Amino acid sequence: MTIDDIVPITVPPQLRRVLEVLRGLNLTHTSEDEMQRGISMALTAAGIEHHREVVLGKAGRIDFVIEGRVGIECKVAGPMVAVYDQVHGYAQTNFFDAFVVATTKPAHARMPRAIPVEAAWRRVSVDVVVFDGGLR
Repeated sequence: MTIDDIVPITVPPQLRRVLEVLRGLNLTHTSEDEMQRGISMALTAAGIEHHREVVLGKAGRIDFVIEGRVGIECKVAGPMVAVYDQVHGYAQTNFFDAFVVATTKPAHARMPRAIPVEAAWRRVSVDVVVFDGGLR
């Protein structure tokens, strides 16, 4: 038996639609802010309610909160471990059921597929969407 057998991974139903929208994008951009604007426009066009730059107290500020319990973090640089640490901190707020890391860095795709939420004895899912167009 492993931890996967006893600690559930929470996957909200709206996550699939968010992933469809993001995976359908062909973004090229010059900055993380430009990536965020492109994602916001695509989510709006798809009718997905979202909020940008949401402050989570001591955990920091996540780039997007989608329909309540899905977080999106955008990255154009940095090592995978730093991205994991950031998303792990967001998970500890116990506010999210899933995360999407939207990135230009293929190395970020090595993120674990779930992050533990210690206080709640559960795990939240993590999906990574790599924008091949990258920075220009």
